[in-house]
Amino acid sequence: MKRAVIVFTRVPIPGQTKTRMMPYFSPEECAKLHENFLKDIAQECEKVNADIFVCYTPKKGKAYLEKLFRKAKEYIPQTGEGLGERMYQAIEYVLEKGYDSCVLIGTDIPELKCSDLEYAFRLLDVNDVVFGPTVDEGYYLVGMKRPVCEVFEKKTYGTGNVLEQTVQPLQEMGLTIGYVRRLQDMDDRDDITAYRSRMRTQKLLQNTHTGRYLLKKQKISIIVPIYNEETTIEKLLEQLENLQGKCEIILVDGGSTDATLSMIRPGFKVLHSEKGRANQMNLGAKESTGDILFFLHSDSELPKRPLEEIKVAKLIELGTAFEKASQTAHCLSSAGFEINADEKANRNIEGLVLVLKPEESTLFRSYDNSFHKVTKEQLEMMRKEIAVNSQRLCQIKWQIEAAIDVAETLDELNAINVAF
Repeated sequence: MKRAVIVFTRVPIPGQTKTRMMPYFSPEECAKLHENFLKDIAQECEKVNADIFVCYTPKKGKAYLEKLFRKAKEYIPQTGEGLGERMYQAIEYVLEKGYDSCVLIGTDIPELKCSDLEYAFRLLDVNDVVFGPTVDEGYYLVGMKRPVCEVFEKKTYGTGNVLEQTVQPLQEMGLTIGYVRRLQDMDDRDDITAYRSRMRTQKLLQNTHTGRYLLKKQKISIIVPIYNEETTIEKLLEQLENLQGKCEIILVDGGSTDATLSMIRPGFKVLHSEKGRANQMNLGAKESTGDILFFLHSDSELPKRPLEEIKVAKLIELGTAFEKASQTAHCLSSAGFEINADEKANRNIEGLVLVLKPEESTLFRSYDNSFHKVTKEQLEMMRKEIAVNSQRLCQIKWQIEAAIDVAETLDELNAINVAF
């Protein structure tokens, strides 16, 4: 069967894409973020047995998209008045080319996987229309085998019940509907925060284009509650001046009655709150724009070489992570099952190889504690596989060490992910 995926997108132009993420991200950062969405989506689309059509706006952006979707069959400028009409015309255009089914996707969903697209096509084998719901009650994917204009009629896109508005009349028409998994689209800063939260538990997200970009772009806010600090404020400001431009600095005054406020130099952001450290810290956190909040006392002594000290801390963290990864290492063996790949497992296999004759076999306990019959030849191959896995871990460690060594700013260090 002939299948097609339509990638429906804006060209990532600063000031014209992901604007709801401003001012948290600059226009240029918004465009770069969208570009990384597209890179992740392109990788997944290329894994699917389907032709790729890129339907884009504005018309001048084709050359930009050709660099991202190198395997696309065709690039189609969007036509039509509203969003619904433009999506319908894209689907109609592709299906008229003789495709048996097509799936149109938006590009605010960097967590889309090729399995989602494959499942959508399988659902279309037994349904008239298929949708990919979003958490905010819209949809990121729509698929069909013939153009169904009713899908796109009388919809208010951007509201919270688009999917419900869309599905109800289709069901009244007697059309059958299938659904792929629900995903979070990325529209504003809260969505970015939620994505970063998912990265902590879903390690695969950290290795995507989007994940690496968001790790790199984490922002730091330093918040300092102050109250009658005229004896310490001057020294603190001297230390903080070196960090201006590298992170956000917020001073929160609790109603100082001495000369503290008059001693604060231009360029520092000052907030005013009710007296009380908790009130001051809460206001500073509320008004900050950073992803990482760092609270200081006015008499704090900052490290003279903070970059070097954080590098040492990162290297210690790396050493701990590497040791843990080595102790819990496992890999898929050529014998067809998972094996432990730590040093103890290697010694055990070495002992079995020494005592077994070439024609003999023995029972071997795998990573999941099940037993398998193996030959001496298979054991010798397992030793090589454990060595290869150990080398892989070492290479990851060396790459992270090199990244820590060449990092020149706190942001670059914070972006380094110490994970195996």
